[in-house]
Amino acid sequence: MVKRKNSATPATTVTSATQGANEWGLPNWTDASDYGDWENWKFSRWRWEFNRRNSDYRTQAVEFFEILKTRDALTSDLRANKTPEARNRFNKLADLQAQRFTTFLRQWGYIEVLDPSTSDYPDERLKILRSDGLNILDGSPSSEEGRSSLSPLIGQTTITFSLDKPLGEQLKSAATVLKKKQKSLHGKLLQTRHHDVKRLEYLRTLDAREARPEASWREYTEALFNAGLLERHKNPEGGYCDPPPQAGRDKLKAANALRFNF
Repeated sequence: MVKRKNSATPATTVTSATQGANEWGLPNWTDASDYGDWENWKFSRWRWEFNRRNSDYRTQAVEFFEILKTRDALTSDLRANKTPEARNRFNKLADLQAQRFTTFLRQWGYIEVLDPSTSDYPDERLKILRSDGLNILDGSPSSEEGRSSLSPLIGQTTITFSLDKPLGEQLKSAATVLKKKQKSLHGKLLQTRHHDVKRLEYLRTLDAREARPEASWREYTEALFNAGLLERHKNPEGGYCDPPPQAGRDKLKAANALRFNF
């Protein structure tokens, strides 16, 4: 079991064998203080906390670490048996590793595959490429070699502005285009989220479900209520009552919406 949740060195290496267990270094969801100094977390840390709870991220990370483990074994084999067959096995795995990392980079933006069982990485390792969502392509008028060959990644759009025309109308038109494309991709316009208290509530809500995956909605709702994550509801007949079973389900639905769209 993971003993340290706030260390950049995980107590247990993530593998497919541990994926189904609670080996993800999650805090005690019933105690907000167990999440550490969350009031001072930067946006990159919040994004990481939700990403490391994302099942897609976990799956990709586990598969990538398995490839690295196999690569180490093939490296030893290649050193001991310098045969064409050993070299071919190693090269095929190297190609697979490159393909998986390219897919990972395009989807998550991290320049390395971070272990989802680790929470407290240094900020510089939690930054993602082009975190502002923009590609700025600078070209040199005197040399084609000065031009960038970068192309937009999936989910990105590059817009070229003319410096020979007023910027106001161009920016207005670009905003219209970007909003239309984002709404087409996500079904809605994404909003900046600033409420850290609510973010923490959602993290605890996700961790509560992972800690009690077999609990009924009634049991889950009661647990959230006892931990202060749900409030009493107004009773139509007057006064207040405990939250209904669907309250926990609705809270988890909102938390999942943030987990898969942070």
